[in-house]
Amino acid sequence: MLSKRKSLQKIAYRDFVKESDNDDFSAIYKKRKLPAMLGSETFLKLIKDKYFNKKRHIEVPDSRLLAPERDKVMSVVCMKYKVSMSDLKISKRGQINEPRNVAMYLMRHLRGDTLSAICKEFGLKKDSSAGSIVDRVKKQIIKDKHLRNKVAEIKRMIIKS
Repeated sequence: MLSKRKSLQKIAYRDFVKESDNDDFSAIYKKRKLPAMLGSETFLKLIKDKYFNKKRHIEVPDSRLLAPERDKVMSVVCMKYKVSMSDLKISKRGQINEPRNVAMYLMRHLRGDTLSAICKEFGLKKDSSAGSIVDRVKKQIIKDKHLRNKVAEIKRMIIKS
């Protein structure tokens, strides 16, 4: 514990308890809502990368913190489809924008984003638009082996990076 010798353990513990509180921890514990994880950005990224495969659980709301960032999802989709970030935000009536649709699908399924959050990110006006795009991609993944493999590869890239 605090000392290898049993006779010094109580003394070391009492000295530890007498020490003043760290200001960083005091500030954290004064907050109304405590964070799910404590540590540096490097440590938090390590935890996210290591445990994201176990994903979020409905009974553990803070497990959403393990999900990859929006920018990470969008940048990997852009890299895979060889498009720019601005191309993901463009919507042209009558034309299918597969990278955009896949990015919306992954935001919903990997991150668990709400439809309204996806709408804000991609400049849509109605939640139903985002919902129909996500459903359409889900159905296409079932039917189209090429798209299924591409989405699976993108997921692997997001989780690894």
